Amino acid sequence: DTNHFDSLSLLANIFAINRNFDKAKEFLEKAIEIQPKNTTILNNLGTAYKELGKPKEAINFYQKVLEIDSNHPNANFNLGIVFYKFKELKKAKNYLEKTVKIQPNYALAHFSLGNLQKEFKELKKAKLSYLKAIELRSDFASAQNNLGLVFSAMDDPQNAISCYKKTIKINSKHAGAYNNLGRIYTEMGEFKKAIN
Repeated sequence: DTNHFDSLSLLANIFAINRNFDKAKEFLEKAIEIQPKNTTILNNLGTAYKELGKPKEAINFYQKVLEIDSNHPNANFNLGIVFYKFKELKKAKNYLEKTVKIQPNYALAHFSLGNLQKEFKELKKAKLSYLKAIELRSDFASAQNNLGLVFSAMDDPQNAISCYKKTIKINSKHAGAYNNLGRIYTEMGEFKKAIN
């Protein structure tokens, strides 16, 4: 019945928010018995398995979602992330590219796609992906920092420095940005700035 399903789903979400994925999985499995084609529950089951260190089971659930709805943004995104962790970069990139086409306002998907593009040395594409992520979420410190890495790789130290400074302004404890800023100042021979 609907009330029972809603209760199971709600309990699963509460446990997932509190990072108790074993318990979340337990309630999701009961919910999926009631509504076997519910894409939200299937996707959440995939995430529970991913968080429990069972990526093959996670992939299985995400693919079940896509069999029902090939344009499900979260399942596409989650498959992209799982394949990225498996170092299956082309598969990861395909799923992340599909995600940003389906849901163009998904900042984390643009950021993750930028990370892959950076690995593929597609610096101009990575730059655009990071810029889009920042446009969508102006407080996205990691996107700002990684944009700086792209500018650095493109031999544009001034824009890189600007990005690292913006990252630190957003998150004053972002160690990577301090490290990158110090590195770039050292490369430029500005040792006093590198130390500060």
